[in-house]
Amino acid sequence: MSVAYIVEENISLLNLKGLLLDARFEIERRMTCGSYAEIYIARNLAPRKDEPETVIVKALNLSLQGECDPDLERTLIENIALEAQTMKRFHHANIVRLFAYGKSLSNDGRQFYYLVLEYMPGRSLAHLCRSNPLTFEKALDYTEQIASALSYAHAHDVLHRDVKPNNIMLSADHRLVKLLDFGTARLLNSDNGPITKVGTDIYSAPEHYSQSHIAGVKLTAAVDVYALAKNLYFMLTSTPPYAFKQQQITSLPAPLDSQPWAEAVLRVLKKATCDNPTDRHQSVRDFCEDLRAITEQTVHSSRRWQNSETLHAPKSSRIVIEVTPPQPRYYGATLKAFGQRSTAHAAYLANFFLRSFNPAWTRACSLLQRAGSTITGFCQWTWQLLKAAPFGLFARIATVILICLALLIATPQLLKWWRLPPSTNPSEQAETPVLENLATASTDINIRSGPGSKAQKIGLVERSSKVRVISFSRDQRWCEIEVLQHGREKEDPSSSDRGWVSRTYLMFE
Repeated sequence: MSVAYIVEENISLLNLKGLLLDARFEIERRMTCGSYAEIYIARNLAPRKDEPETVIVKALNLSLQGECDPDLERTLIENIALEAQTMKRFHHANIVRLFAYGKSLSNDGRQFYYLVLEYMPGRSLAHLCRSNPLTFEKALDYTEQIASALSYAHAHDVLHRDVKPNNIMLSADHRLVKLLDFGTARLLNSDNGPITKVGTDIYSAPEHYSQSHIAGVKLTAAVDVYALAKNLYFMLTSTPPYAFKQQQITSLPAPLDSQPWAEAVLRVLKKATCDNPTDRHQSVRDFCEDLRAITEQTVHSSRRWQNSETLHAPKSSRIVIEVTPPQPRYYGATLKAFGQRSTAHAAYLANFFLRSFNPAWTRACSLLQRAGSTITGFCQWTWQLLKAAPFGLFARIATVILICLALLIATPQLLKWWRLPPSTNPSEQAETPVLENLATASTDINIRSGPGSKAQKIGLVERSSKVRVISFSRDQRWCEIEVLQHGREKEDPSSSDRGWVSRTYLMFE
């Protein structure tokens, strides 16, 4: 490798060390690089709720492969925007969590898009199984966890389309697996244009690569079932299914083919990887039920091939692995991190109060002062009335009761008097920061006459179009927009440029 090449390679990488994202994620070091993204370890200086202190930052770098084609650049930006919009809706134990996303500038002034994701220290399933095939029980455990994540995504009308070992991450003790990378996801019950080539061809269903025999067929959950079956083959054999690239799995290698469960597992894998989607399992739940039936039938015979470590495992399909004991804490570093978190948190709170609550606090103080003056005056008047009353104790008590009844009756009117009228002075009005007024369409979106999928279609927002958000529906799921700039020439000149669209497919600036 020449010196000139090394210099060029270093220049193409982003300089992000020490950068603070979203006012609380401090980047520490680069972990690895992909084709168009760099992965960094970052420290969460102000964790919220159950957020961890260590997170991952996925930074999109369009210069890693040299000069990027404009169409490819647009596609990569759309993919990371789609991944962010999809993952922010998901909350599942087997899906990597998304903490923040947006765009920022590197230390050398280069703009990049980023995702802040959950850190899984156990690395990927590809790394675990590279030279270490799993037992059938452990492979079934992982498969059920992945299937749970896919079933959750399908229930939210999302197909993953890129299920592969590199996109399946493990916890430190290898008990928990989580699915990531929804950058090539697609809506399950919507027509988003022609089927595109995505994923890795040895795991992805043939619908994504050869459409001649299935032209016009709509994508279903069967595409993720196909990929999940290929991943199970990899877990059992520790070898990617190169021999069955874009083909049905028809055999298991030795010595797996002699196991008591081999014939039944092969029958399930054959069905899940049929070329025709309608011949496969139509849901990941059906696929897992067939695998569980195999476990119930072979639970006794499978004890013969388990090693001594597994012989004492419980009879369920999940294997209990001992958790590593806690390591000693270094309090100097802890105090330093606490100070950094406190500083960042205080700055965030100060900025939040100054921008949002300062005008409201001024109005509230004015209201309380006015109410206090009214109550004080009333109490003084009542006390003077009672002192000057020329009648006995019983009459004074009766007077107090009458005054209390009058207060109860007059309370609604008093509340109206105490309310301050809206300020007409622009300088006195609360400043409401506009956070989401401009957006970009991540795909072609139907414009409807009202907030809801049943409303009449009156136009189309083309992919990459610039829109201005006018208002939101009560459930915040639909936006009233006006198209400022079309992503491509309008196919129908009479199509309306204003109406309601689903918020899911908008990338806000």
